[in-house]
Amino acid sequence: CTGRTYCQVGSFDSLDLGYVVETTLSKNPNIKLKEQDVITAKGTYLSGYGAFDPYFTAGLNFNRVFSPEYSNDILISPLIQTSNVTMGLAKPFDWGGILSLQLQMTRTFDSTDNPCVPNIATIGVQFELPLLRGLGESGTAGDVLSDKYSLQAEQKDYLYTVSGEILNSIQGYWNYLAAKRNYEIIGTSLGLAEEFYSVNSGSNDISTLQATISQKRIDLSNAQQDLYTARHTLGLSMGIDNDEIESLPLPRGGGFLMEEVLLPDSSFIMNISVNNAVEVAFRNRQDYLASLDRITASDYEVRKTQNGTLSELD
Repeated sequence: CTGRTYCQVGSFDSLDLGYVVETTLSKNPNIKLKEQDVITAKGTYLSGYGAFDPYFTAGLNFNRVFSPEYSNDILISPLIQTSNVTMGLAKPFDWGGILSLQLQMTRTFDSTDNPCVPNIATIGVQFELPLLRGLGESGTAGDVLSDKYSLQAEQKDYLYTVSGEILNSIQGYWNYLAAKRNYEIIGTSLGLAEEFYSVNSGSNDISTLQATISQKRIDLSNAQQDLYTARHTLGLSMGIDNDEIESLPLPRGGGFLMEEVLLPDSSFIMNISVNNAVEVAFRNRQDYLASLDRITASDYEVRKTQNGTLSELD
């Protein structure tokens, strides 16, 4: 190689497509940003859905009353102590209802050892159901459902971003390989032209040969710049830094079969009609499916707001 160091290598001698795809998945900044968007949306959804988890309550109350009163040196006003323990378990539902179970135990101590002082334990079950505001999943869980569909939209956006960035890297790889082969072909052509010139230096067409060689040198310089540009474009698509781009080796130049590049069902793609292609796109385009999820999320937000304008009646 001449000019710029296009033949520099890092820890490997040649670049293959598998490495390009793996590096894109692990280092591409757009993919990393979308991963964080998914994590944020998932946290928002789980935080909101936590409002419908069962919750436990407990309480302890201690009361002591002592007002001494004597009659003929006899205490007639006893010391009274009351201990009260309350425990409860409640389960809110996303359609508005709340089911509660409560256990309450009361123990009373009488210093006069009155055998009639009762100890009481009660169990209560309560079911609360809103009749207007908060009734139904849109009224109670509208924001949570909105977060759920927003999360699904972010996940589909992530898949769309991954596929797009991988496509860019794959195209960059083939462009890099094409630039390399173009550089090699022009370099070989220039070598043959110079060899022919050295053998036929006394020819009458010497000026034509010189012009041809000069043009091929210009073409080689342009091809060298194209190779440099293709390498940097590929490196940016992969998400690697400038130092790694500079040490990026040349792509593997081995032959390949076109059948290996096309999808296994490429015959189906080649023969599909326009209408069927549109239907397939509607079913599989992740950006389109994400937009449908965002419409659904917005619809739940609207229904939640409309339900909030109703009167409260349980």
